Amino acid sequence: MPSLFTLPLYRLTFIIVLALWATPDVIDSIRRRPRGNNVVFREHGSHWLFRIGLTLAIATAIWLALARPEGTLPYHRPTLFIAGVVVALAGLVLRRAAVHALGRFFTVDVATYTDQRVVDAPPYRRIRHPSYSGSMLSLVGTGLMLGHWLGLLLIALASIVTFGYRVRLEERALLAALGEPYAAYMRRTKRFVPFLF
Repeated sequence: MPSLFTLPLYRLTFIIVLALWATPDVIDSIRRRPRGNNVVFREHGSHWLFRIGLTLAIATAIWLALARPEGTLPYHRPTLFIAGVVVALAGLVLRRAAVHALGRFFTVDVATYTDQRVVDAPPYRRIRHPSYSGSMLSLVGTGLMLGHWLGLLLIALASIVTFGYRVRLEERALLAALGEPYAAYMRRTKRFVPFLF
């Protein structure tokens, strides 16, 4: 069964949705570098591991959808494609809300500021990493739009590895910088999904 992704309207929709959620992240990569005398860099390299790993997973999933139609999900119908669009855009909204809530404390490198504080305004009230939750939703939505089971699996695995690694680095950095206030925040919140995980 061929993927809906191979049809022009679906492919164009996919490209638009991918651009909508990926472009702000590319801009953040350029503009959201930590600056100033009160910055404490904790780690530099994970940003590129993060970007390269996820980009390769998406590129491979696209190739699979085009070159290996036998792997298309048997129920990859317009409803599943539309669900993918909705999930991807919901992820975009959550991520942008998280970036906005952090303000100048949001950086693409693992860094803290000497005046750093625990931010627990929504969407940080229930989850510690809503920007990553949003990104993961957008990635899952992308996989659903492509409709290839192996592509979806690759995107999921790349997400688990990259986000898992990055979150551990960030939490160590924030614990070192903020101490008990951040430890207390960790005890009352979940990493990615409110009340669950």
